[in-house]
Amino acid sequence: MQCSGAEGGGVARPAMAMSEKEQLRLSWMTQFNKAQQHDSWGQVVEAQEDYQSMASQIAAKQGLPFITSKEKDILHRLALCLGARAQALRTLHENITVTDMKCLQPIFEALFTGAEPDVFPVDASKYQFAASMVKPSTEGEIICADAEDETSTDWHQRQAVLRTVRGTVVCFRIEKIGLKDAQDYIDPFMTVLVADSRANILDSRDTNFACERRATHVMFTQQVYLNVSLEDMERSHRAQHGWWDTDVENKNGQRLVQCL
Repeated sequence: MQCSGAEGGGVARPAMAMSEKEQLRLSWMTQFNKAQQHDSWGQVVEAQEDYQSMASQIAAKQGLPFITSKEKDILHRLALCLGARAQALRTLHENITVTDMKCLQPIFEALFTGAEPDVFPVDASKYQFAASMVKPSTEGEIICADAEDETSTDWHQRQAVLRTVRGTVVCFRIEKIGLKDAQDYIDPFMTVLVADSRANILDSRDTNFACERRATHVMFTQQVYLNVSLEDMERSHRAQHGWWDTDVENKNGQRLVQCL
């Protein structure tokens, strides 16, 4: 197998986001080199733990708001490869080998630089099965009480739509909604409806409950994955989307339904 990288143009990012990306890249390069050494030297337990830890970290970070679509896809593949290799070391069934893992070195080196290769160096058949083996790490993160179920994490939502959607997966981020009496509403969430030009509903998605209520804003900071592909929406006579704040109730028992 020949491992090579392809150059591409970079995109300007905010200084803070770039700084955090660079920290992640350098940290993951160090961790990967350590895991690779353990793997090459036959230190099975150490390599397995290193790979599994990295897979969890990367799965947790892929949903950050400053991660681009291309970077998200690369992180997704990296996490699956790491999880698959950890499983291979655990079961001694080498679907993915130490040689395959060495091909990931240029990916980690180019990550977040704009020079990531267009073609991933490891065949998808070697790591696709590992989706259920990767659990995002929550170390050092604040988790909303309503989001404790692992199925609500960005990683697991992405896995769910990848299993069901045929075509281009559509994802967008909801940061917040402005309401003059935002703190009066109980357990606010948003429902995203996708409809075609004849008002036929193609998809309906609920967010988790809001993580924070401020004086004039309800904060969500969540990503929503649609269960309808981009191609299906294009075929449905220019599908339109609407955002509704549904089933949010304030202290006076009033409910709000608002189309944005």
